[in-house]
Amino acid sequence: GSIVTGGVGVPGATVTTSPLNIASAATGANGQYTIPNVPIGIYTLNVAGTGFTATASPFTTSSTCR
Repeated sequence: GSIVTGGVGVPGATVTTSPLNIASAATGANGQYTIPNVPIGIYTLNVAGTGFTATASPFTTSSTCR
């Protein structure tokens, strides 16, 4: 995925799945991130970076994401 604000990728943000915080990743230089091997379930992504926090809408995985 990508974390973008104002059309610009956000580098160095932390993206964490919720509930259980089972997986997390840091965004790269263009705001891109990958969280592999997320089990089947319903999750929300929480994003935190310098000067901001955000929560994405819930999403469902129907098979283990790789």
